[in-house]
Amino acid sequence: MSLDSSSILKGLRVMQDEKFCFMVTEYCNGGTLKKHIQAKGLLSEEKSMEIMKQIIEGYQNLVSQGIIHRDLKPANIMLHN
Repeated sequence: MSLDSSSILKGLRVMQDEKFCFMVTEYCNGGTLKKHIQAKGLLSEEKSMEIMKQIIEGYQNLVSQGIIHRDLKPANIMLHN
């Protein structure tokens, strides 16, 4: 299975101990879409369309691999400049 897309956060490693599971992912310096909206207020139509295009591209890649993301929301969308 290949999830090689610039619109999908890359998982690098999974570790666990007796109580917790830790996921190491690539670094995203822009925080979440939720925090971005809270800080900037409303987004322009152009910026909104750009973000939606990337979300749709990432989701299409997931679906093509038989994966369904059941918790898409601004708090789960990571931004990277």
